Amino acid sequence: MTPVFSASETGHGDIVMSLIDQGADIHLAREDGVTPLWVACFKNHPEVVRHLLDKGAQVEVCETNTLLTPLCVAAKAGSWEICSMLIDAGAKVNYTTKSGLSPLFITCAQGHYDVCALLLKNGAQANPKAKGAATPL
Repeated sequence: MTPVFSASETGHGDIVMSLIDQGADIHLAREDGVTPLWVACFKNHPEVVRHLLDKGAQVEVCETNTLLTPLCVAAKAGSWEICSMLIDAGAKVNYTTKSGLSPLFITCAQGHYDVCALLLKNGAQANPKAKGAATPL
C-alpha cells in the first residue's frame, strides 16, 4: 500500500495533497484494482475525493472481483456529495457490475432516496433488469 493510498483511506486530504504535490501516483491500484479514489469513496471521504478528482483521478476504475466502481460504492454508502462529484467528473450512471447491478439499484436497495433522485436526474435508467430479473424500483 502506498502513502497516498493510506492517506486516502483514512481521510487525510491535506496529506493526500502534499503527497500529490511531491509526485505521488494517484492512479496506482492495488492488486484487486482498488485505487485511492475508490477507497476514498468507499470510506466516504469527500474532501479526499475532491482533491483526487481535481488532480485527474479516473472515475471508471473498478474492483476486479465485483466490478464495483467508485460511483457504485459511494451510492451504496448513500453519499450524495461524493456521487454528485463523480457524476460531474464523468462517472457512468448506467454502469452495471459483474452481477448486473447499477448504482441506482445499489442505492435503492440501501434506501438512499436522495442519491436515487440524483442518479435519476442525471440519466440513470429507472427499470434496467439485474441478472435475477429484479429492477431498482
